[in-house]
Amino acid sequence: MSYSVELRLKAISAYEKGLGSQKKIASMFQIGLSTFKRWVKKKKNGKSLTPSTVGLGRPKKITAQGVATIKAWVEKNPSITLSELSRAYYKQHKVRVSLSMLCRELKSLNLRYKKLSIQSEEKLSEKNKKKEKRTC
Repeated sequence: MSYSVELRLKAISAYEKGLGSQKKIASMFQIGLSTFKRWVKKKKNGKSLTPSTVGLGRPKKITAQGVATIKAWVEKNPSITLSELSRAYYKQHKVRVSLSMLCRELKSLNLRYKKLSIQSEEKLSEKNKKKEKRTC
């Protein structure tokens, strides 16, 4: 949980005004003593009291452009496997992506990643052929 800068400043201000010990101020503002001590130390050293952004994790390997590409491939060929997607992604974007990365991306796009049965694939290709004949 991240505390607001306003709360941090209020707590430190109360401590600097002598309204109580660090322990008393921490309990008054319902924050941990170690947390309050860290804020006081930051203020004393002239550092910013804004919450740190540590812990955001590693940036995604699959870019927004890559997501659009993956979506197009799956819509064009619904029976494409994760392995085939991974190889195709590497060929086009020169970035290796794991099967689990692709699986998470497909899930976030609400696309199915389960391979279609042969019968379903045949039905789908027949429908597409009929559509192509109508549009010509």
